[in-house]
Amino acid sequence: MEYNLVNLYKLVELMGKDSFIIDGEVTYNLKECLESLEEQNLMIIYSFICIELNVINKIKNRKDIIKFLEKNIPLYFKEYINNDIKSKEFELLDKVLIKNEIYDYNRDFSLYGFMYTFKDKFAIIPNELLDIYKEYKKNNKKRELDLSKLSKVLITYLEINGLMPIDLLKDIVINKYHYDINDKDIDSLCEEIGISIYKDKYYALGNITDEFDDIFEAVEKFKLVNKKNGYDYKILSEEELFIYENFIQNFMDELENYFVKNKDFSVYIVYMIAFKYENAVSEIKEMLDELKIKVKNKEELFELIDKYKDDVKMWIYNGRSWKDINKEAFIKLNKLNKEPKDNNLKSYLEVIDKDKYKELLENYNVKNINSLIEAILKEAKKVIKSFDILDITTLLTYKGKSFSDIKDLDSMSYFFIFNYNDEVYIPNEYFDILAKKLGNSMLEKDDIHYLVLTYIEINGVIEKKKLKELLNDYHDINLSIKELDKVVDKLELCFKTSDYYYIWNDAKIKDLEGFMTIKKLFNKYAKVDTKKIETTLEFEDKMYELDDDEDLIQSLIFQAKSLGLTGEFIEFLKEEEGYDISKKLEKNIMELYKSYKKYIYCWAYNGYSINEYYDIISRKPKKIGRNDLCPCGSGKKYKNCCGK
Repeated sequence: MEYNLVNLYKLVELMGKDSFIIDGEVTYNLKECLESLEEQNLMIIYSFICIELNVINKIKNRKDIIKFLEKNIPLYFKEYINNDIKSKEFELLDKVLIKNEIYDYNRDFSLYGFMYTFKDKFAIIPNELLDIYKEYKKNNKKRELDLSKLSKVLITYLEINGLMPIDLLKDIVINKYHYDINDKDIDSLCEEIGISIYKDKYYALGNITDEFDDIFEAVEKFKLVNKKNGYDYKILSEEELFIYENFIQNFMDELENYFVKNKDFSVYIVYMIAFKYENAVSEIKEMLDELKIKVKNKEELFELIDKYKDDVKMWIYNGRSWKDINKEAFIKLNKLNKEPKDNNLKSYLEVIDKDKYKELLENYNVKNINSLIEAILKEAKKVIKSFDILDITTLLTYKGKSFSDIKDLDSMSYFFIFNYNDEVYIPNEYFDILAKKLGNSMLEKDDIHYLVLTYIEINGVIEKKKLKELLNDYHDINLSIKELDKVVDKLELCFKTSDYYYIWNDAKIKDLEGFMTIKKLFNKYAKVDTKKIETTLEFEDKMYELDDDEDLIQSLIFQAKSLGLTGEFIEFLKEEEGYDISKKLEKNIMELYKSYKKYIYCWAYNGYSINEYYDIISRKPKKIGRNDLCPCGSGKKYKNCCGK
């Protein structure tokens, strides 16, 4: 059976991770792992490897397929760890080197035949692949050094921790993130970007160390105490670090809007929350009064602080936010000692921690397990009344996933989930209560998330209230701004301010507002068009085939989607940005763009293509009835659209 890439991913999503389980006992040998797989699983791995190696998958015989994979999986694995591997995957491989039985699941590793899962749910990586990784580590092949990116890594870690042991931060940079840099060069870079050394054993943010020496004395003391209490330094992947860096930057940008002159006070606010979470708000108020700092709207300022502060990572807890701490507490609270026999609450309570079980009996004032179940389910029905639909759909999708995948669940949601080997378990009784509450009143969660993501993508930046309006008008989905924020928080490629959603990660509020000024010149918004999305993605893929300079191609694609691509813009790239663009390449770029121009959505024209935009504005005026469809193409009646 032959698969195309789209159908493969759809099939994998339907199957889930449990479908890649090895059937039977094997040694950690690649050939034996492949031989133990079911036919469909073997064909999925075979198809993915063929796609990546650009080989036509014509082999039909199972024995020949295994022989092909036994030869080519190691070849592709070697290529993968040299070019495509992510920070989290380095961490996973390092963990496997210690013990080749882990409870982490990586979908890409499974699809390419790098990882196999046993029936008792621990995973292994074949010895042949581990040998390749050991050789890779031995050769100490490091990633190309990007000083700008490394500087951000160092500064963000210190914004998260305040103080950080020198050896630990160097170990993260060199051995976790695999930067090609030595100890002395890290010291030099730290000095250059304003990071100083505290007590000869910590790195600290240099711009505040001298002035707040007593603060760091207290920070060090609490950090050591909390480390003993189980809050060791939290090591983040580069992706997680980037997301947090962007979050902090957005927080500071929004804070700056409230200050007439002292805009740098936004930095003080963030550091104060990171240092003194519990007393931060009162101390910020005192400092504003003491220094007589003018604030545009003090009430709104503190609403903003209250909105963000639970996500600010705290120094004394070694890089954990208040939400992180709550999450870790609940993971320990509902931890199962072994896998339950059945997926019901009684089976869960039979294998929960004994002290926790006794505590539950006391809290509910009951004496046996049946009475306890009755009392818990009664409370569960009360708790769920406070949930909105997005809370429930999100919670339901976490069943069977890793706790590390959970993001931004309300603390009450943890009432419904249990933890066994870092996997989310939800007993059937809870599942039924949640599903009943959900009913059939909404689209599936993935559909809502897809629509929100797509509207933000085709607009580049969009006002929150406008997106709310589009979802309601075009799709009969009525979400509050608060609910929309929750959806966007779960979309890794989308970001938000207090007023906007947007997709380019390094944008500042002034950039967004500047672009919105352009967008408001044309006040019509396109409805999501799947064909247009697919065609734009096809255009992007073909652009990358034209040249190996990814930065150049990204600039061209960005321009094509934001304002439209012109010869003048290419001249600008050559003369002002220094890009080497030959006449042949320029011709190929413009020919490709012109062939796709009428399909590419454009941010400046609110999701319409340039051709659609000119077609709309050049239509001859004619008398339109108030109940006729609006000529702008919105699908609404004229009286509810342009006739307002």
